[in-house]
Amino acid sequence: MKKLSDSIIFNMLDKGHNIKKPILEANVEEVRIPLDKMSSTLDTIKRKYKFALAKFILRETMDGNIVPIFSEELNLSKAIPGWVMVENGKFKAVINFSGYRGLSLDPNGYLDGDPRTIFSLLQAGYLLKTYYEIYDRLVNNYDFLKEMCLAYVKLFTRILDKLFSIGLNSYRKDLISFLVGKFFFVNLVGKDATSKDLNDMVFRLICVETQEGLIEEIKGYDELFNKDDIYGDIKKFIDFLSRSDETLNKLNFTGFFREWMLMYDYSCNLALELLEYLIITIAYVAVGSNVNKGYVIDKIVRVPIAYNKISEAFRT
Repeated sequence: MKKLSDSIIFNMLDKGHNIKKPILEANVEEVRIPLDKMSSTLDTIKRKYKFALAKFILRETMDGNIVPIFSEELNLSKAIPGWVMVENGKFKAVINFSGYRGLSLDPNGYLDGDPRTIFSLLQAGYLLKTYYEIYDRLVNNYDFLKEMCLAYVKLFTRILDKLFSIGLNSYRKDLISFLVGKFFFVNLVGKDATSKDLNDMVFRLICVETQEGLIEEIKGYDELFNKDDIYGDIKKFIDFLSRSDETLNKLNFTGFFREWMLMYDYSCNLALELLEYLIITIAYVAVGSNVNKGYVIDKIVRVPIAYNKISEAFRT
């Protein structure tokens, strides 16, 4: 499993915002929001929210496995809604509700704010916790992974299209999309970069209109390169893309990452490197929260289909 500390972007955020140390030193019980201080919102969720995961999220919240806190001192980036800890052999997700627009504690300690935002953050906690619990099953659920791959490729290539108009050449777009899809499976999911079966699957998933004579050329494009130099991390991959096509020769990680943040919101930062945060990004949009730029993502990703796959995979 790829860890948060393996993420280049997380380590950048930690260097700039000092995230890791406060998390490790946090006294969760001191800043925990008692559930009776959220009772009105939880009742609204129970009565009105018909999302497929709602009853599971409520169950885990009421059982104490999703722990809501409010701490401005923690200074977490919006890209990190919380973290997972182990208590008595069980995974628990701690979710910090401070720092989100419209959410606050009133003088009596009650959590005020849009129920949809509160629900989306509880959902993020449920997805984080459950991700650890079902990881082995999840990364072998290809029906689920294929939809996540499609979402990732569309989000990634939309940035490249904005910067370099890759859509003007169908071969170039297919080749780049294939490489992005393979990066998803190798780097985010942990699959073998040398697998012919993986090449075939990614090609069938991504390159649906490729001309017959170009199929083997695209599938074999990365054969002459060291796979770790391509798929080892997001910086290596973007550097490889910049060398793979003269159209992309001005591509660099800093510029790409800046455009990613501007287009999707910095709450989506970790979705570029970590599968669990890609899942959370899509789930935010599906429930209509204002945490990220859902109105943009919804035009790019098949959100209802992707969320349905997430819901099917994460029911526990």
